[in-house]
Amino acid sequence: MTTQIFHKILCPVDFGDSSLQGLRYAGAAAQCQDARLIVFHACQFSPPPYFTKSQIDELARQCRNSEAAARERLEELISDTLESRAGEVELRLVEAPAVEGILKTAEELQCDLVVIGAHHKQFLDTTILGTTTERVVRHGPCPVLVVPNEGND
Repeated sequence: MTTQIFHKILCPVDFGDSSLQGLRYAGAAAQCQDARLIVFHACQFSPPPYFTKSQIDELARQCRNSEAAARERLEELISDTLESRAGEVELRLVEAPAVEGILKTAEELQCDLVVIGAHHKQFLDTTILGTTTERVVRHGPCPVLVVPNEGND
């Protein structure tokens, strides 16, 4: 008899190769645990302070269009990457800085695990995680699985 450890798994995606690798692992973990998979993307609308109202309105319109395009692209990635689980995945697009959005969403949804792809960089023979990954690991409300990128992200 298998005990279910994870009920909700959050997987942030930024469209890079490392986040797609994270998505593969998150999908496998969700399938093994029969858990709900939430694929997350953060985008932030922050106009420069010197923009006029008409420039801000135009930028806001463009952001709404880019959000729709991001949603479409995420749906394609989910379908291509997760194949059999594509219909069982929840998609969340949040207007927030990446780290704050990930942490807040994981806490609000009471996620049991965050699976995040890492942009590993070598520096003086030490692996350093990207700042987003490192901050999520340090401040996450639940365990965080960091998936190294196998490609050249």
